[in-house]
Amino acid sequence: MSRFDRVVPEIEERGTVLRDPVTEDQLLKTEERLGVSLPPSYRAFLLISNGAYASPVGAETVVASGPTRHGLLPVEEVAPAAKADASTVALWTGLDGLNDPEQDEPPTTDEPMDVGCYEPLRRGLLVSRPLEAWRSVLVPRDGLVEWELWDMERDGAGAYRSFADFLGFQVRRSSWMPEPGRADEYAEAVRRGELQKLDALAEIGDPRARELAERWLESDQLVLELDRMWPARVLRKLADPASIPALLRAYERATVDDYRIALLAALEAAGAAEARELLRAAAKDADPDVSSWASRILSGPASKA
Repeated sequence: MSRFDRVVPEIEERGTVLRDPVTEDQLLKTEERLGVSLPPSYRAFLLISNGAYASPVGAETVVASGPTRHGLLPVEEVAPAAKADASTVALWTGLDGLNDPEQDEPPTTDEPMDVGCYEPLRRGLLVSRPLEAWRSVLVPRDGLVEWELWDMERDGAGAYRSFADFLGFQVRRSSWMPEPGRADEYAEAVRRGELQKLDALAEIGDPRARELAERWLESDQLVLELDRMWPARVLRKLADPASIPALLRAYERATVDDYRIALLAALEAAGAAEARELLRAAAKDADPDVSSWASRILSGPASKA
């Protein structure tokens, strides 16, 4: 996890993303309700933790508008994907070229394989809370007791042979955390225009992160406003009042909606006195993405505190 993330209260209280285990009786009642026998490795997991406050997206965290809930569902909330997530199932099973049975090949290793045919999704069980395009679905495979776990994203799905393979892959994933000993390397990369390395500098607490983010925010070298999203997002994480003047100047010039939202979020996080007024104006913006986002922030927990 990033040092900037704040986990949901349940994780803070428990000290883990895991929940209490289910009982065998709960599992039997769930299987009766769903009309299926749950696959062995998923069953084994539930006997350790009844879902989780985490998913492939990471741990569930709290943002300005409230908790982001995307974790693995408790078994009493597991449901057929065709009912619980009908629009997603309809979307993927209705796409031409993605539902040819000849492309329906099962994964053959313990790592995910791109799904070639989405028709089996109709029989799947939704086992995580959807978050934008993210969700996890257990999908049965004829003749096998284990079900595939489909890790679905905006661009498609990766299929694992089983829930156990899915968990194993998450555990083995390389850490994305930056190394403090490479701070000079990260800073030099940012100066060359590799703006994603701003995240690395911010994560290790290097003071150059703010200086370089502000410099790129106002640099004439960046032609597209969307290229300025990286420095804007990093300044939101740092939440340093010293960045307010640079953020206000950038907001006055901003025209692209996603960039305006990123700057508003940074101003709000930095505690800018002007942020409330700018958010109220944005809540009346003609662009629905901007207005709905600003309205959520204004009505969120931070605003009511």
